[in-house]
Parts: sequence; C-alpha cells; structure tokens
Amino acid sequence: MTSFRPVFPPRRSRAARTAIGIAVLLGVAALAWLWNGPPYPAADPDRVAVRLKAEAGQAYDAGTHARAAGT
Repeated sequence: MTSFRPVFPPRRSRAARTAIGIAVLLGVAALAWLWNGPPYPAADPDRVAVRLKAEAGQAYDAGTHARAAGT
C-alpha cells in the first residue's frame, strides 16, 4: 500500500501575505462604497416644488405656443 502525501505550494512571504490582505481589505471597502454610493445632498422641498412648477409652466406655455402656430 502506498501512502499519498499532498504537495502544498510553497508558503508566501510575510510581505506578500500583508500585501494580499491589504488588497482584499481595499477591495471590500471599494465594493461597500459602490454598493451604498455617495449620500444624496439635502434638498429643500419648497424650492424643489417651485422649480418643478416653473418647469411645468414653461412646458405648458411651449405647447400652447406650438399649437397656436400650427406646428
């Protein structure tokens, strides 16, 4: 009966293990940042409502003028 003895790859140096560990940590941090994304800036709801009303008015006026011109 022959005994099977697994052959393992040579061990990496401490510097290589440290570099791999840092790369893994940076990769995890980058994935977490990409997943969560940067925070949205705070917006004042009243200012947004005024801006949307103005844009809606401009779109309505443009449509009214286009219909009056026959286009």
